[in-house]
Amino acid sequence: MRLAFDAMLRGEFDDALTVGTTLLAHDACSETGCEILVRTNLARGDRDGAESSIRAYERSLKSELDIDAAPRLRTLLVAR
Repeated sequence: MRLAFDAMLRGEFDDALTVGTTLLAHDACSETGCEILVRTNLARGDRDGAESSIRAYERSLKSELDIDAAPRLRTLLVAR
């Protein structure tokens, strides 16, 4: 996660998105991967991308584990 946040701080959003996408490719239920995508999309002004990332993560949790996502990720959208 540190790698992604360091990339965001440098304005290297594509690199940060790659980290999040890679985590989710290995584990579609990775909250860390989703958080990276949400925070990166918000940092680059793409709220729709952030919301889309959360929806995809929620679908993965429901289909693979039959659980709901913790509301913490949605609070990132409110904070912006």
